[in-house]
Amino acid sequence: SQRLQSVASSFGSVIGRYGGEEFIVITPMQHSEGAAELAEAMCAAVRALAWPHEHRRDGTRVVTVSVGVSYTRDQTKQVDKVIHEADRALYAAKANGRNTLVVFDPEDPQSSDDSEDIAATLKIALEHGLVSLVYQPIRNVQTGKTDAVEALMRLSMLDGTSVSPGKFIPVAERTGSIIELGRWAIRTVCRDLLATDLVQVVSINVSPIELKMPGFSSYVAATLAEFEVTGARLAFEITEGVELEIDRDVVRCISDLRKLGAQVWLDDFGTGFAGLSWLRLIEFDTV
Repeated sequence: SQRLQSVASSFGSVIGRYGGEEFIVITPMQHSEGAAELAEAMCAAVRALAWPHEHRRDGTRVVTVSVGVSYTRDQTKQVDKVIHEADRALYAAKANGRNTLVVFDPEDPQSSDDSEDIAATLKIALEHGLVSLVYQPIRNVQTGKTDAVEALMRLSMLDGTSVSPGKFIPVAERTGSIIELGRWAIRTVCRDLLATDLVQVVSINVSPIELKMPGFSSYVAATLAEFEVTGARLAFEITEGVELEIDRDVVRCISDLRKLGAQVWLDDFGTGFAGLSWLRLIEFDTV
């Protein structure tokens, strides 16, 4: 943080912690190119520290930063909107391999999505019954019987329009709505499927955001106890994606879930960057 502060000051900018490992920099610039220059200077300054990072999956062995840049315009002067745009650019930078910067482009068709409407809908989704679960059977190829089902979350807008998970899940993760939605999903499957013995095992997709949240495993334990469901009947499906970081909080949470008897599955193995690193650290029930 001191190195970032030094770089920001040299550009006449102000920096502050936004939350966790995220910082916001406010800088007076006439052109977006100047902001991009500042962002690159910050990336270079952190790289120059050469702090070791043992668990990187992309071949880089040192700590780096990713930067999303946005700027005020005639039609965009509200602080919260500028931050929202910078946040989207930041996630794009991470998706592009990290250790880089992305400047928000208002002319890019990808930038004119309806994520703000989705974010607003997610805030009221549970209250208005806009979110639901559908269940995909998992069949045993030898017996032909359904051994388990996977719970998949679905979202509808107020006008009834369906929103694909590929759109609303990233928004839910960015806004924090995924925490409440995830807990609702766990409670719903325990109450409706497991407590009534409709199926033996239900898998639920879990976000890295949830795994890092203090109290997640405690909530799972309390819910299992409330509906008198054994942990082995609940499986948590973790997708090996770009945002899946190998850190102590995630590993500890997975360990706590396994102590409850819950199953832990690794989905889409080989499509992300974790690879064999995850298999060395964690004993998965299913890959």
